[in-house]
Amino acid sequence: MADSRPLIAALLAGLAAACSGGEGAPVPEGSNVACAVAGAADFVDECVVEQVHEGGGDVFVIHHTDGGFRRLVVLPSGGLIAADGADQAVVSEEQGLLAVTLGQDRYRIPRALLAGEGQDTDGE
Repeated sequence: MADSRPLIAALLAGLAAACSGGEGAPVPEGSNVACAVAGAADFVDECVVEQVHEGGGDVFVIHHTDGGFRRLVVLPSGGLIAADGADQAVVSEEQGLLAVTLGQDRYRIPRALLAGEGQDTDGE
């Protein structure tokens, strides 16, 4: 009977790499915003907002450094709502920044991004 330990070790290493949450994943083009994800106490300027056009409207995809993301629909009024998921977006404005909370994730998005200033776009 052959020793299967090397095969099992290789499979486990592959699974660990697949579950690493975005290691080596390409960073999307967009604007960095401050975020505190998964209940973090402090904000870091490491999340990236990517603006995409879907169904005649704008959607912000906020990418986390761990590979996770959140999607927000940009309303005609200039507000934001959750595009999907069970968490509702709680949005307030503070000194030109939109403070957005979705579950345990918090973001500070400059209002200028809603107007498309400094934002890369695609799909048009």
